[in-house]
Amino acid sequence: MCPQKQVNSSNTAYNWKNKTILLIDNDELNCTVISLFLKPTFCRFICTTNPLEGLNHIKEHSIDLVITELYFKKIYGINLIRQIKEINKSVPVIVQSSLPYENEKEDYLRTGCDFYFTKPFDFKQFMQIIDTYMKS
Repeated sequence: MCPQKQVNSSNTAYNWKNKTILLIDNDELNCTVISLFLKPTFCRFICTTNPLEGLNHIKEHSIDLVITELYFKKIYGINLIRQIKEINKSVPVIVQSSLPYENEKEDYLRTGCDFYFTKPFDFKQFMQIIDTYMKS
């Protein structure tokens, strides 16, 4: 298993000014909700429901973190992670999924995702996980 980073459990305010987070999700509502949580952090937030558009954002912009869903009509999650890492090997990829298949989790971690968690999730922990990667 690929090691996942340890998260800080402190109750701190986050300042990710000059950082860009890309969310690739199949649900517009998730984009809206996550943008509300990220707004106080001062990060630049890009959201798309189209994974091919997400790949173009990674090619065209300096992305500090990618958060992605796994299941899309146009591309399968493992292939998406592979393509992200082909474009930018160093960008951290956090996978969020509503389907908790443990055997798939291991595959995603081996493919290059840095952290995997299942929806629904605790937003406090979600922010702590992001903060861990923003400090890298």
